[in-house]
Amino acid sequence: MENIKKINIKVLGIIASVLIIGILISIYFLNTSKNTNSIPYNNPKKLATTYVESILSADFSKTLKCMYLPQDTFINKEDVEKYFQDKSFYKDIDNMKIKNIIETGYNNYQFTLCDKDDNTFKYNVEIVERTKNDYRVNEKDAYFPKFRISVPKNTKIYINNMLVEESYRKSSNEYDDEYVIPGIAKNTKTIKLENKLGTKEYEILADKDNNNLDLTIELKDEELIKKARNFVKDAWNTMYREYVNGSDTSKVRYLFDEKNTDDTINKYYRNGFNKMKEGTSKSSENINYSISEIVKGNDDNYILSDDIIDISFGYILEWKWHVKGYKSGVNKNMRRYSGIRLKIVDNTFKIYDILDSGLFTVNNEYMKEF
Repeated sequence: MENIKKINIKVLGIIASVLIIGILISIYFLNTSKNTNSIPYNNPKKLATTYVESILSADFSKTLKCMYLPQDTFINKEDVEKYFQDKSFYKDIDNMKIKNIIETGYNNYQFTLCDKDDNTFKYNVEIVERTKNDYRVNEKDAYFPKFRISVPKNTKIYINNMLVEESYRKSSNEYDDEYVIPGIAKNTKTIKLENKLGTKEYEILADKDNNNLDLTIELKDEELIKKARNFVKDAWNTMYREYVNGSDTSKVRYLFDEKNTDDTINKYYRNGFNKMKEGTSKSSENINYSISEIVKGNDDNYILSDDIIDISFGYILEWKWHVKGYKSGVNKNMRRYSGIRLKIVDNTFKIYDILDSGLFTVNNEYMKEF
């Protein structure tokens, strides 16, 4: 029994030794693999060779790691691959070699690519010191250092399905958020805007003419658009009824967003309707106004933020012209296009901005725009 125990201990010792040797061998090969794939950032000459070899072998992940890029850039290996496919002077890189590497000052370097056979000059490539003894290849033509996008407020941006984080947002105002991306490849991008009121997708070639973008989102929700137009019709008719009843501004304030002052509201409510009441002479007047129908406008509808929209519409305004003191008169109407800015509040709307003052001042019976 004792001999069996001794044998078991010996066997366990041998197994343990084998396991340890196996682990050591694995660590050796892992380190060897890492060293093989490592990039010599501290050696400009070796970095140049690694860079060219990565392009030749189409290892664009490694090429990307060799390149000097702004922090938090939106450039990936697909962008790098496309860059080298498009650049004419790299298309025959199989026939090139590194001729020389020289220091250009301030610890920066430059290497020359030339023809393998006759040493004909092809292209100079710059190597810059990013931090002390940390070098990168500077392909300045591969990207824009700053790419600006302005979008409706509270809108998410995706570039080639990558979310642009809030940290890229540099400024905001009432209707827009401005994002600045430090580095974007000079090629066609799919830019998707996502707002809770709608989405919009753009295919944009990022070049010198398209690195400063103001992007919009059209409102496509037909049900919301219809509700907004009906609100305009009902709000206008309510305001006119209160005007006829001699009500003050407090009676119609609930139709407006709180940013509108009483003076602003009266500009349309009181002053506008007073103007529309005037007849063609002192003895005549216009009465019994109403918007009888509201239809699709002649412009697109837009999302300005996650709760503010611009609505385009056409409306039919009807009224009666008569001589003061007489009940009879002439029925008139006008067909006119207009637009308004609304804020969505608790499943209804508030008037945010009057984009067309004529909505409360114009009564031209000869105007038939639709």
